[in-house]
Amino acid sequence: MKTECLLDAVLEPGGLTTRVQPIFEISSRGQRLHAVECLSRGPRGTILESAGVLFEYVRRKRREPVVDRACVGTILETVRCLPPDVDVSINVHASTLGGDRQFADFLLQTAEENLVAPSRIILEVVEQTPSWDRPGLISSLHMLRENEVRIALDDLGSGHSHYRTLLDCKPDYVKVDSSIVVGCGSDPYRHAVLDSILHLGREFGALPVVEGVDRYSDLETLLTMGFTLVQCYLLAAPMTVEELRACEWFSRRSNYNRPSLLVRDMVSQRRSPSVVGPLAPALRQLELVR
Repeated sequence: MKTECLLDAVLEPGGLTTRVQPIFEISSRGQRLHAVECLSRGPRGTILESAGVLFEYVRRKRREPVVDRACVGTILETVRCLPPDVDVSINVHASTLGGDRQFADFLLQTAEENLVAPSRIILEVVEQTPSWDRPGLISSLHMLRENEVRIALDDLGSGHSHYRTLLDCKPDYVKVDSSIVVGCGSDPYRHAVLDSILHLGREFGALPVVEGVDRYSDLETLLTMGFTLVQCYLLAAPMTVEELRACEWFSRRSNYNRPSLLVRDMVSQRRSPSVVGPLAPALRQLELVR
């Protein structure tokens, strides 16, 4: 497919699809579903099927607002079949929130059309460009927050995600980039950075979510430190909404399940990332994966 036709393929009906990845809350009482992050994929069979390639292409073309709107529309239409107690996290570029002054209205209207209450939505602010309209960003977030949408700052510690944006967004969640997480079990410097994020989260009233955990030793360290929200392939890979609803644990999603078993099993198994998958015995016992 020619490059100039790729964006048309993204925006045409069916050009975008949605996967969801669970965010689990883990504590001494057990584990339960906290929310799902909605992940957009480009047209099947094209180079834009990969999310990384898709959004890099969109940013190079400076078409973030139009594609973000298309992603939000597809996502909200997809998740309307989920029960009303399942919260959904949606990624939007900071440049879109700053430059598209009608975006907040669009999101709220689209949510209403798809019977998704704004209080169920967590808006993840994605920073992948060096600058954007700060007053516009702050105004958009204010309107969304007034309508009970919660705000998350994505990939804290990576790229253009920095303290100034933290002050602008005053997020309800901070998502910790995998570059900080991976290896934290044996790296005192990563441990120190993570400890500072925990402290920062407490001061801001923001819940930290750790992403990209691929080792049981790292997860053990994170849980011991006090992190409770985890999103990673180690626990569950992105899946379709239909696959999510078919998970055995999904019917018990609001309850804590099997107290302390998850951490104990991880510590005892010490499985390498290469053998962890949807049927990994340690996680299969916990019914945390499909």
